[in-house]
Amino acid sequence: MQNKKRLDFELLRMISVFFVIFNHSGSRGYMLFSNYNPHTLRFWLYLAVSIFCKLSVPVFLMITGALMLNRETESFPRHWIRRVFHMCFILLFWSFFYYLIQVQKGAQPFSISLFLTRLYSVDWNYSFWFLYMYIILMISLPLLQRFAKSLTDREYLYLFAIYALFNMVIPSVELLAFQGNYTLTGSMRLGWLSGEIIIFPLTGYFLEHRAKNYWNGKRLGLLWSINLFAILFTCFLTYYRARITDVYDEWDHKTFVLLNAATVFVSVSYLGSHTDLLEKFRKPILSVGGCAFGIYLIHLSLLWLTPLSSGLWNILDRFLSPLPLLSVFLFCSCIMLIGYLIVFFMKKMPLINRLVS
Repeated sequence: MQNKKRLDFELLRMISVFFVIFNHSGSRGYMLFSNYNPHTLRFWLYLAVSIFCKLSVPVFLMITGALMLNRETESFPRHWIRRVFHMCFILLFWSFFYYLIQVQKGAQPFSISLFLTRLYSVDWNYSFWFLYMYIILMISLPLLQRFAKSLTDREYLYLFAIYALFNMVIPSVELLAFQGNYTLTGSMRLGWLSGEIIIFPLTGYFLEHRAKNYWNGKRLGLLWSINLFAILFTCFLTYYRARITDVYDEWDHKTFVLLNAATVFVSVSYLGSHTDLLEKFRKPILSVGGCAFGIYLIHLSLLWLTPLSSGLWNILDRFLSPLPLLSVFLFCSCIMLIGYLIVFFMKKMPLINRLVS
């Protein structure tokens, strides 16, 4: 069946939404490394996990590229109704939902004009930058489909090479050689070619439709070795920048994110096509993966629900305080599970299901 869901893509969605939640865990998880001395092993371990988690959005976009860039272009009216207007409605509805939460807390007055103004100019949920970006991706999709199909394999490799040069190599050299005091002039940036709605969907398309049969066990092992080295190197860049600024931040976390996301993408795809492991967990993977977008939409409301999140965290911290990373992983898993149950039942309701899919 053409519309049969892919287990590997659904598992990738699960991985991505889990790390979206982890990315918003603050000092308890995502920035946990900043609470430790850089001369300890825990600092480097927690920092590596923090860097690894940045694959979440790129993987989502790679899945979109793999699934949609190879399709025949729909008529523009049908495309706008099915995809663009639908995503705009989801953004409007859930932004209003989060706005009402802030009104209920007394953080904002109730004003439709205030809501619409901020919806237009900023956002009502700091994780919804992805929705804004995804709407632009949907608007651009008919053009991107033609672009993706027209490139030769050699041209794809050229694209990845210049992306690596301008977005990985040059920023790293600028930090190590100039301590960040000098950066390449903006007039020599790659611009739209390195944009997230371009490079990640194109990577997903290339890996799925041009290079799917390239991978074997040895090549995957080499890819993971390179990826782990890149993560450790990013750890060092973060540490080196902090020695200059006296502040630990996420400035360098995305330097090699394309490599990291691609590594996970091809590894899960290989797992799905060369083993029967995913088939053994077909039902839970399809069920949870199918709810991943909805979990993303509501997860911050669960994190903001203080009695729930604080109570859950206090229980885990009480029993697992010597293992803070395990504690935050369990915390994120619980938030993801609660979100899944809510979205699962929402998807059973007519019309309501359109709000989470």
